Parts: sequence; structure tokens; C-alpha cells
Amino acid sequence: MAEDLPNDFDVIVLGTGLPESILAAAFSRIGLKVLHIDRNDYYSANWASFNLQGIEKWKCEQQTASCYTTLLDEEKLSALLKTGEKALELPRNFPTIFDAESSFHVGERPKLDPVESNIASTEPEQGSAAEDVSSSKLAAASEASVEPPPLGDTAQSSKSDSKDCVEELGVVGTGADTEPGQFDSASEDDAESEKKIPDGDPAQAQGEGSGNASDQQSDQKQTQQPWFADDIQTEWRRFSLDLTPKLLYCAGSMVELLIASDVAKYCEFRTVSRVLTVRDNKLEKVPCSRSDVFASKAISLPEKRLLMKFLTFAAEYEQHAEEFQDFLGQPFVTFLSSKKLSPKIQHFVLHSIAMATHTTTTEQGLASTQKFLRSLGRYGNTAFLFPLYGSGELSAVFGGCYVLTLSASHIIVNEENRCVGVVTSAGQRIDCKYLIADPSYVPETFCQSPAER
Repeated sequence: MAEDLPNDFDVIVLGTGLPESILAAAFSRIGLKVLHIDRNDYYSANWASFNLQGIEKWKCEQQTASCYTTLLDEEKLSALLKTGEKALELPRNFPTIFDAESSFHVGERPKLDPVESNIASTEPEQGSAAEDVSSSKLAAASEASVEPPPLGDTAQSSKSDSKDCVEELGVVGTGADTEPGQFDSASEDDAESEKKIPDGDPAQAQGEGSGNASDQQSDQKQTQQPWFADDIQTEWRRFSLDLTPKLLYCAGSMVELLIASDVAKYCEFRTVSRVLTVRDNKLEKVPCSRSDVFASKAISLPEKRLLMKFLTFAAEYEQHAEEFQDFLGQPFVTFLSSKKLSPKIQHFVLHSIAMATHTTTTEQGLASTQKFLRSLGRYGNTAFLFPLYGSGELSAVFGGCYVLTLSASHIIVNEENRCVGVVTSAGQRIDCKYLIADPSYVPETFCQSPAER
């Protein structure tokens, strides 16, 4: 493929990360001829998504990373240059991830007791029929004890999740009748899920035989077996792990860009059904919308009133400047304390709604809170979307020529010190008017520090 590439493009882009992909798609949309190459054998660079086997392969590659390109000898390189041009060598080692490790936070499958193992593996002796039946039952019990538990009916959950779809973004999730930006959008998902009756005898659906249903549920819980590491490894295809996990605000600039650029037409998204936080070593659900606040059992009634009052203010805080003028430049947490919010509510607002820290200023915290609230109700009772197949799916592929396992060994500059082309790792010269590159593709001397910008 690399040997068939044209020798001239308007734009060459090195790396297929999210920023580079957006730029490549933008240049292609305005009619420029774009070459987009990546040294890896997968798209999206550090934004990529892998299944379980893929992430293990990626980890091993990071641990054994060596030179990706081979240098041309001086004679061949000189033959590619024109009068007044010079070639600047690019880095051959590209470490972007360091000390990659992986571990399973589940136990290993326990080994069978030697006595039981011997009994289960012993051939049944010829004898009475009762002995044969007993041996068969023991062997069946042994097989059942090591059978991995089911993951659940994926098709069933996908069908229920996708009952309401938003065409402009391909969002899979629950819908909402409220207008976008209204944080008080009502959702009955949690209440309905508590009312569902497990499939079984029709009498149970009519409220009869409730005792039997409870017994069946209790038996199912007792017979449910834990997952072990080898069970997870067996189901490696059912995992999607992001190198750079990304949540999108439903009313954020990225969603607007995906819609305007038509990239959303081939992407699918899921709604984030719950926002959780860790407080006092416990995982708690954060009440965000009006229905969440008044249905929450984690906060008291006075706390609910204060939280709703604050959220109502934050949704249009610019119209009430007198309430926060004295706190401009001060930490957002100081302003929250002035509103008489309890430590628990302050934790919810600061870390889970505003996504702020203790050093965030009041004006920054209020702007973040407002952004969260305005995103509620657009695609359901949630403020966030996430790509169904990982952040790598957001790497736009629009027009242009895309080549993997190809990199640049040199940049060619003219007498005016302007880039006029590259020499690829395949030894081909390709001219260009503009060059865009992931920072890992260029020498450190080319990259400005934040203080120099």
C-alpha cells in the first residue's frame, strides 16, 4: 500500500489520535488532499479501545517498544533532496506510555480438594445400579461447580436499552419528555425497575404466589457463583477498554461538533444512567435531577430543599450576580459553604456535578455546574454520553488517504526553514504544503513548553 502512495499531498497528518483525526477530517471537508498515517497497526493512537486480548497485546508492545523505523543510508537520503533542502531526523523511539501493568481484581478459581478430586475422577466399578447413579450425580455436580456463570442476555438488554433512539447522534438509552437544559427532568426508570416481576408463572404476575417468587429469587441468589479470572479471560471479546476514557456532555461543544461534521452518523452512544461518587469509603449515587433528589434516601429532607434551591440558582446564575460577587476568585467550596450546604451536599456538587477541585474558583465552579445542568434532559435523564464502542470511535475518518504501520523518518525543510515534505519509513519522499503531527512524532526541541506559549 505504501509503495502505491502519490508523491504529493496538500496536508500530511502524523498520528490518528482524536485531535489529529478531527483536523484531518476538517481539511478533507474543505477539499484539500490529505494523507493520514500512523506508525501503529490500529487507529486512534492513545485514544484507542481494545478488547481484553487486545489490551494485553498492547501492554506487551509498550513494554518491549523499540525502534519503529529504520534509517536510510546517507546516499539514498541525499538522492531524495532537492537543491537547498535538508532532512531533519525524527525520533525513532516513541514512548508515550510507561510502566504499563494489568491485574484482575477477582480471585483465582479454587482448586478442588484432593479427596473429592480423586472420588470424582475414579472410574465407577461394576456393581449395583445405585452406585452408578451416585457416581453420575457426583461427576455432574463437579462439572457444575466449575462452570462459569452466565453474563446475561445481551440481546435482551440491548433491545430494552435501545427502545428510544435519538437519530441525530444514534444515542441508545432512555428518552425524556423534558426540554434540554432542564435539570428537573423526570425519570421513572428506577421506580419501574423495582416494580418488574421476574418471568415465571402467570399467577405471579397477578400478585399470586408471591411467596414462591421470593423463594425462587432467594434460591437464585444462593446458587449464583462468583466470577474468577479465567471466566473473564474466556469472555475477552465482550470487553471494550479505553486508553483514554471520555465522557461527553450532552449539550457540550464536542457533541455539537460531531453533529455538525456528520461524524455522528456512524457513531453510537450510550447514556450514563447514574453518576456515582466515593464518600467515606462507600459508593453512593449522586442525585442530579429533581426526580433523583426527591427519590434519594441518602440525603435528608432539609438537604434536598437546599440542594434544589442551589441547583435552581446555578442553572441561571448570571442573572443573580449579587449572590456570588463577593466570592469571585475565591474557592468554589467556600461559596458552597456560604449557601449552608451540608458536607455531603458539598461533596456531591463539587466532585460529581461541577467536576471541580478544592482549588477551583467560584466562577469556574458555577460555570461547570451550569454546563452539567443544561446537559440534563437532552438525551434522557442524564448529563453524559459515552461512545458505545470506546473513545477511539470518535476519531473521525472523512475522506483523505489513511495508512497504518507507516511513519515518517525525516522532515524535509527548504532554505526558508519551511516544511515541504517528509521521508516515510518505507523510504518514499512525499511532498506537502502543511504538516500536522502528534507531539510524539517530532523532536522535543520542536515542542514549546507551556511557559513559552
